Amino acid sequence: MSSLSAIINPVTLGRDVSKLKVYIYTSHATEHGLGFEQRVIDGGRGKILGDVKKTTKLRNPSTLVSLLMDDTVRVYGVEHDSNNICLVAPIHEPIPNTFAKQGYIAGCAVKNKNDSKSDPGWLYYTVVDPDNGTSIQEQSLSDTTGGQRNTGADGIFDNTWLAAFHDGATRWMVYQKKKNNVIFVRDVGVDDGDEYAVEKNNIIARQQAQIGAVFVSAADSGTNKGVAWIYFTNKANQLWRTSAKISDSLKFAVPYLVPDSGEVKPDSQISVVADVPRRRNVIYTMLKSNTDEISIIIDEWDKKAEKPAE
Repeated sequence: MSSLSAIINPVTLGRDVSKLKVYIYTSHATEHGLGFEQRVIDGGRGKILGDVKKTTKLRNPSTLVSLLMDDTVRVYGVEHDSNNICLVAPIHEPIPNTFAKQGYIAGCAVKNKNDSKSDPGWLYYTVVDPDNGTSIQEQSLSDTTGGQRNTGADGIFDNTWLAAFHDGATRWMVYQKKKNNVIFVRDVGVDDGDEYAVEKNNIIARQQAQIGAVFVSAADSGTNKGVAWIYFTNKANQLWRTSAKISDSLKFAVPYLVPDSGEVKPDSQISVVADVPRRRNVIYTMLKSNTDEISIIIDEWDKKAEKPAE
């Protein structure tokens, strides 16, 4: 499995757009240790740093999460032997009693409005119960000795990929249900939050579709509302996208095939960052045509979509 997570290097924000950089964290294909590289946001492969043999051995399959909290990029993964979710960079620190036996995790964080307090963050992972089915648990990163709760989502596909984002007011989780393979976005900032299907007719998403998400604020998007972008793969492993303005009720646009996206490896994680100055999203993943390194897919916000859903 190709695990990867990309996040903008916060030090480069505000620089000339040609110098905007991202950190990319990966799970090494054979050693399963944590790899790291830095590259220009739409640039080619950077130098892999570190000795993966000396890092935390990660579960295969599993996913990675990178979050900016308290001015530090934190990376979370699932340990190989224990299935324990751990902080794996910049230090190693297991989260007590938090186990992702399926390996799929997601997370989000937000800047605390009170500078004297730590930034809050959350992780999401599935738990399979033979009697009650699959649930998605939330783990607060502000209270790692407790802070766990069931998100309330039901009918979950056992091995669903997960994504999450925070819109500045509440947090959202993205997941797939068993019935018709429909992908949902759920408000998990409140108990019994509403959930919204990203597709309603002629479902495109494949079973166990890879999922990616990114949120762009109203100020950055130039709209009256912030926009959530959701990416997923279809049965042909092509990358599709939809979007919705964040409001009291989410209404997703008709999904479109991302132009020039190629065929995504069926076991590769999708990671999305917003390139706000150039009004586009940059997707990092592994393509079948280029399996030796991470590929970049550019999705311009204002470009007419290549192919609408049929």
